[in-house]
Amino acid sequence: MKITAKLYLVLLLPLLLLVIVGAVLSRSNRIINLEARRESVVDEVTHGTFELNLLSYEYLQHHLPRAKQQWQQKHASLSGKLASVNFSAPQDHVTLAEARWTLAQLGDIFTDLVSAEDAASTAGSPVERELRERLVGQLLAESQSLISLTSALSRTCDEMRVNTRRYSYWLTIVFIGVTAIGVGVSMILVSRGITRPIRQLRRGAEELAGGQLDHKIGSAANDEVGELARTFDHMAESLQHRAEERDRALKALQLDEERLEALLKLNQMADVPLRELTDFALETAVVLTESKIGYLAFMNEDESVLMMHSWSREAMAECAIIDKPIVYPVVNTGLWGEAVRQRKPVITNDYPAPNPLKKGHPEGHVPVLRHMNAPIFDGDHIVAVAGVGNKGSPYDEADVRQITLLMQGMWQLIQRRQAEEELRRHRDHLEELVAERTAELQQTTAALARSNAELEQFAYVASHDLREPLRMITSFVQLLQRHCQDKLDADSIRYIEFAVDGARRMEQLINDLLQYARVGTHGKEFTAVDSNHVVQMALQNLDIAIRENQATVTVAGALPSVQGDDVQLTQLFQNLIANGIKFRRADEPPRIEIGAARNGHDCVFSVRDNGIGIEPKFFERIFVIFQRLHARDKYPGTGIGLAVCKKIVECHGGRIWVESTPGQGAAFYFTLLKTPSRSVQKPVVNTDDGTKGDTR
Repeated sequence: MKITAKLYLVLLLPLLLLVIVGAVLSRSNRIINLEARRESVVDEVTHGTFELNLLSYEYLQHHLPRAKQQWQQKHASLSGKLASVNFSAPQDHVTLAEARWTLAQLGDIFTDLVSAEDAASTAGSPVERELRERLVGQLLAESQSLISLTSALSRTCDEMRVNTRRYSYWLTIVFIGVTAIGVGVSMILVSRGITRPIRQLRRGAEELAGGQLDHKIGSAANDEVGELARTFDHMAESLQHRAEERDRALKALQLDEERLEALLKLNQMADVPLRELTDFALETAVVLTESKIGYLAFMNEDESVLMMHSWSREAMAECAIIDKPIVYPVVNTGLWGEAVRQRKPVITNDYPAPNPLKKGHPEGHVPVLRHMNAPIFDGDHIVAVAGVGNKGSPYDEADVRQITLLMQGMWQLIQRRQAEEELRRHRDHLEELVAERTAELQQTTAALARSNAELEQFAYVASHDLREPLRMITSFVQLLQRHCQDKLDADSIRYIEFAVDGARRMEQLINDLLQYARVGTHGKEFTAVDSNHVVQMALQNLDIAIRENQATVTVAGALPSVQGDDVQLTQLFQNLIANGIKFRRADEPPRIEIGAARNGHDCVFSVRDNGIGIEPKFFERIFVIFQRLHARDKYPGTGIGLAVCKKIVECHGGRIWVESTPGQGAAFYFTLLKTPSRSVQKPVVNTDDGTKGDTR
């Protein structure tokens, strides 16, 4: 029963008893009131009887009609009152009936007396007087009898009222006592049903606070305290489970810390022999899994043979096999080889139990009660198998995790040592190769110096020895044209003009070729160069061409300073500006815009024109030497200008490219290094790395 129901019962019992007492008292009060009313009626009848006697005397003495009328009214009133009362006791009922009969007799006697009085007054005979006297005596006797009867009824009512009050009093006392006893007993029972379990709960809480998580209250009460006790037991059980989980987690954490410490120590064992390193890892695996024995075997390349590497110290001490095998083909291994065949850790917590995978072991082998082993992977390849045995409790996944992580760390350390050893061998070999390559580079440098000297000599010969005969040819052909013009026909004159034009183009080609060759071989040390000054020099050199073609050249803002050769940079801008003037549209004067922007350590320069533009497929071709996109009679030139620009930019450590749409002009971009804090030596290179740009 619930505590609330018990409390309701404790409260309901006195309420119920109070209702009963109230009902009893109410009934007693009704009885008392009834007896009081009956007593009052009886008393009124008694007093009324005395009044009848008085009225009778008054009538007999004075013979007044008023007295007669009052007597009759009083008699009728007393008859009505006696008729209105009743008694339950048979004796009282008889007395009441006699009183009613006596009252009726009084009425009859008074009527006879009135008649006799009337007769006596008219006749006055002795008989009439005697009859009158006898009626008066009967009237008085009956009146006295009625008074006695009503007095008896009055006493009865009084006794009944007193008895009823006494009965009500004692009944109330009894009910109050019973109520007090019932409430007291109920309170004791409820108190015992609440306080005792609460004391048990308090003791249970004290046991729980003292660490006794297995303490159970075990209450079977079907109330709130019982539910609380069962909830307490469930809480204690939950806390016990959580404590066990916490202990397991702490133990796992401790094992993880020990494993990490072991891995740290393994990493510090850089110079120890391999055997010492693997023995340390194996003994640590035995400790981490709380085992007694352990072993470590390495696998060959095709995973067909296990080569036993080492056993734990205790396993070696217990093993009585004299000639311990080292090589174990996987096909011949029993249960312990399943880690290789299944390619996953295998746990056998009941090793002595029959198992079809077991193939037995030689006499003197260490007794095995429990066994667990795990493969060690390098990618998808099994490189080793580590096993432990004879743990005091069953192996689980936590043990698998410990041995797997530890052995994987050991293998990574072995791999790192092997890689370091291989790197050391390669480094020694690389030093030998570097020495050889250094010697070869020195030879190459010397050969390059000789080649540069020969190129210098060639440039000198080309500039003096080749151009001098060419000038002579041009001069004599022109003399022949002037002196023999009248003697030659039109075809001969045209042939002479072809020869003169070819000689001139040959001289221009030689000059451009020398200019291209000198970009990589002739030059000054790179210094800080003001790009604005370089552009002004280029514009001065092109002043005649700009005026003849009505070209407009603008510079967008101040140009930055760069690191380079001012002569070559002047030539770079001059070639690009001249290119924009030469490849103009027929319907519009040339407009050329020069600008620059900073991009990290570089400056990106741009030279835009409104010329004929370039097809995207020719963007790389136009920077190749001697490559032309148009006929010589339409756009003169040797096809070397943009190749020279590319070579100058590359010699300055930058790159050049073009963006263009046919008919909408072209924009040439190139990068140069910003001015650093100190000057650098100009690199002597001649590269063509295929940087996207355009050639014309």
